[in-house]
Amino acid sequence: AAPLKYMPPTKHMTGDIFKGHLIDAMFNLTSVMTGQTIHLCGMLTEAIHTPFLADRALSLENARYVMRTARHLGDDIELKPGGIVERRAERVLREALALLERVAEMGLMESIAAGTFADVKRAPDGGRGLPVTGWSADHGDLRVAHFLGMHGLQVLPLLAWWIARRRASVAPGTQRNLIFAIAASYLALFLLVLWQAFRGQSVAHPDKLTLEGFAVWLLATGIAVLAIKGKRSHPHNSLHPAHQYTQR
Repeated sequence: AAPLKYMPPTKHMTGDIFKGHLIDAMFNLTSVMTGQTIHLCGMLTEAIHTPFLADRALSLENARYVMRTARHLGDDIELKPGGIVERRAERVLREALALLERVAEMGLMESIAAGTFADVKRAPDGGRGLPVTGWSADHGDLRVAHFLGMHGLQVLPLLAWWIARRRASVAPGTQRNLIFAIAASYLALFLLVLWQAFRGQSVAHPDKLTLEGFAVWLLATGIAVLAIKGKRSHPHNSLHPAHQYTQR
């Protein structure tokens, strides 16, 4: 039998570091108990494609510890015939076989273009690339959403810092609301370009529906910012000095 790569799915990773390490340990235990020969380690920051070095080191330490201490555990475990594990394995095998048969019928390149794998659509010729970025000019490209999501780590803190620097002209409450509104707007923009890519549409050639979505996003962002800036935060003691006292 050909060795297969056993890979913990990234979608199960979480920002909770304790739960994240626990999930990785459970995948490591499953791998060693089932005798996997090629094991891909899970790690906390794997979703950004270039995990931090510290997380890589902790991931390797986790795998070494589990696989060293549990290397013979699988020898003493027998699965219940017809049990949940066996039924799950049969289902996965059945679905994988059906997928491979569909790919064989359509052809590999056509299957990729149709979004058969991970819902990512890519034409056989790859399409033209946009200048500098190389993003597809003819088809949907998830790298656009990935770019926005990754660099939100820099953009949002910088915008928050810039708003906080304007203490003299913007009240603290207004600063906080502006930061929340900008963060929500950035998330909406990310979802828009992600939705566009899943529809197989290039960011360089949006259709009417996409343009309407961007128009709504821009309008909603403008209204939110203007509403927040128009609602000034007043100090608690905002009455005119002449009206702060009443005669007995």
